[in-house]
Amino acid sequence: MMLSLYVIYFALFSFLGWVFECSYAMLRTRHWDNRGFLYGPVCPIYGVGAVLAIFLFGDLPHRLGMQVNLPEVFFVSFLGSAALELATSWGLEYFFHAVWWDYSDLPFNYRGRICLPASVLFGIGGMLIVKLVIPFLALMPLERYPEVNEAASLILMFMIGADVALTLASLTELVSRMEALQAEFDRRAEAGVVMMTQAPRVAMDTMGSAMESVGSAASAVRQTAVSTVGSAYKTAMETAGAAVDIIRKTAKRSEVLEDGNEENPDWDARLRSVSDGLTRREKYHLKSIVAFRSRGINTIAGNMRKLLVRNPVDAAQRADTENLKNMENKIV
Repeated sequence: MMLSLYVIYFALFSFLGWVFECSYAMLRTRHWDNRGFLYGPVCPIYGVGAVLAIFLFGDLPHRLGMQVNLPEVFFVSFLGSAALELATSWGLEYFFHAVWWDYSDLPFNYRGRICLPASVLFGIGGMLIVKLVIPFLALMPLERYPEVNEAASLILMFMIGADVALTLASLTELVSRMEALQAEFDRRAEAGVVMMTQAPRVAMDTMGSAMESVGSAASAVRQTAVSTVGSAYKTAMETAGAAVDIIRKTAKRSEVLEDGNEENPDWDARLRSVSDGLTRREKYHLKSIVAFRSRGINTIAGNMRKLLVRNPVDAAQRADTENLKNMENKIV
């Protein structure tokens, strides 16, 4: 029966943690920011922390006949929350190459994963659980209805499990899309670099062959050899010019990816086509992720967010227009 209660506590405090995160983000940014790893209104890290606190500071001392004091509660909650945040951050970044929170702008942080102010806040939260939550739960007649608790826990486990499965599938597809775009950009950049590095060697080989023709040619055909040199020189310059042009275009695309201020029809259309093809769940995760580990993927994701915010109506209008065209074609 205790397991059923822990599942209920986990769901309850995961929801309350989501409410806290969204409210805090809204106060900072002045607009609604749906925070959370899962698609539903839950932040599992809060549920895990609260259940551990209830077990360590409530059920376990009660069974062992121990007493807990607030300084110990604060110290354990402080260290436990830091370890939980650090492990969760590493795990999410390892599997999805993405970051859901970043403490880099707060003092005494460790690589943006944990920070002193947040850990202190969670330490205070542990004391509030001991002083307020555990006594309140002790007054609730939850243990009198084991069948209801088990049914509720099963329903909650099914809902959260389905959300986790859908979230994993959505995130995997989203990260694959981002990596594909980054790989495409890398291939274009690499092609430009290769051509640029090979152009001087090709030009010198061509010039060398032409000069050999000049040295070995007789005076009667010297003019023809000089023309060959001129043609070779022109070809070499055109090759080098083409390579420089590719490098310049690649740099231009890089600038567009980095700051998103300049227009590039090619990449803008490519990003727009991908952003229009995102599912509702993928769009949610794209907005909830603070940053991607790869800088290239992160800038691509940032520009895709701008497209989603800038032209949500245009995307719908384009879809409607395409549907009308399809219907007209069928009628014709």
